[in-house]
Amino acid sequence: MYKLHPIKQKNLREGKRAELKIHSLLEKYFGKIKNNNDKNIFSHIDFKNEKYAVEYKRRYIDYGQYDTLFFEYVKVKEAHKLMKENPKLRVFFIWECNNGVYYWELNEKEYFMRLNGRTDRGKDERRQLVNIKLKYINNINNLTLENKPTVITTL
Repeated sequence: MYKLHPIKQKNLREGKRAELKIHSLLEKYFGKIKNNNDKNIFSHIDFKNEKYAVEYKRRYIDYGQYDTLFFEYVKVKEAHKLMKENPKLRVFFIWECNNGVYYWELNEKEYFMRLNGRTDRGKDERRQLVNIKLKYINNINNLTLENKPTVITTL
C-alpha cells in the first residue's frame, strides 16, 4: 500500500482544518452548504448545495505574489459534470491567501492551462493546471450573487 509523504499528510491535515474554519464564512455568502469531504477526503469540489458548488484552496502566499492562482483541471471536469446534472448550478473557486479570501466564478473564457505544481512532497507534482489571471479574481467581500449563470462554452 502506498504511504503518503509526510508533507502531503501534513498538508491534508491543514486543509481539513482550513475547511472547517472557512465553512461559516462560505455559508454567509452561499447559504447552508455541505462539505463533500466529510464523505470523501479527495472530493474534487469541496462544498455544495442545490444552487452553488464551491472549491476551496488555502494558499500560504499573499494574493498578488504571483500573476495567477491555479488548481487541477479535474475540478473543472467535476464542475461540468455537476452542471450537467443541475444546469442552474453556479460554480465558484475560493482561495484563502495570507492577506484575504478571494473568489472566481467558473468562466471558460477566463482561464488557461500552464505547467505549475510542486516537488517538495517526495515526487514531481508539476502538471498542466488551470490558471486564472488575478484581474478575474475578486475579494470575497465584493461577492454578490445576483441571478447570473456560470459561463460555459461546452459540457
